[in-house]
Amino acid sequence: NIRWSVNAELNGSEHLTVGRVEINPLSNNPRHYHPNCDEVVLVESGRIRHLVGEEWYTMERGDAVHVPQGTWHQARNLLEEPAVLVIAYNSGRRKTVGEGLE
Repeated sequence: NIRWSVNAELNGSEHLTVGRVEINPLSNNPRHYHPNCDEVVLVESGRIRHLVGEEWYTMERGDAVHVPQGTWHQARNLLEEPAVLVIAYNSGRRKTVGEGLE
């Protein structure tokens, strides 16, 4: 579940996309990458493991990770409550390629 706050379609931002993601308990999003932008993931609440390339990071409230453009990544919620993430991209027109997303 993603709720967008800023992007080119919503409010004309060509250089920034910002959103809030909820990942269901003990679930994950599909493994994917963004061919046209970097991403920053900030954990607002919960505890996740985030795959960036070949490395897993365990993250909790206040932790952030940078995902370079074109790098495969995926978030897994480790708890039995929703994980909430703030995500930001350096493009107002973020593109996504990934498993189960085409």
